[in-house]
Amino acid sequence: GLGDVYKRQVYVSSPLGEKPVELDPGWEGTWLTDDGVVESSVVDGEQGLLQLAAIESGPGGMSLETLIVALKEKDGVLYANVRDDEAENLYYWAVVDRKSDRYIVAWYPEAKKFKSLIAEEIFPGRFQKPGDEHNDNVILGDLKPEHLEMIIDPASGLVDWKSPVVMVRVSD
Repeated sequence: GLGDVYKRQVYVSSPLGEKPVELDPGWEGTWLTDDGVVESSVVDGEQGLLQLAAIESGPGGMSLETLIVALKEKDGVLYANVRDDEAENLYYWAVVDRKSDRYIVAWYPEAKKFKSLIAEEIFPGRFQKPGDEHNDNVILGDLKPEHLEMIIDPASGLVDWKSPVVMVRVSD
């Protein structure tokens, strides 16, 4: 599904970033991804709220899936945050960049690396359900500026910079 684009294993309890990204019409349109077509529409440009929609097909036929993405910025880095419907007050996230009006690129957290740094107590956080072999999600703790710097530092390995999801605009 649309939400599966995000690797839902690294959560935060409040959206990453400091201030909302002011969204212009360049965020809206029809986009092609490896998984299909996504429509986007600005819900609240001042608050950085973008709605994404896609047609999903499943055992019961087709359905419309939608997400509200809160785009926030800190120190020039954009974060896309989505509240998880299944986990109260938790958000999954990605680092994003709109290269131009034609491309949006998203990079996702590298769950294994976060898990090991949390287990080693190098990074603040906890396991969502410790000991549950079917749920190895982590919830990041109180992030300080140095933690955000670590997240976006390619040397840290905390974000999968090698495997971005690219959305290419096919119409306005």
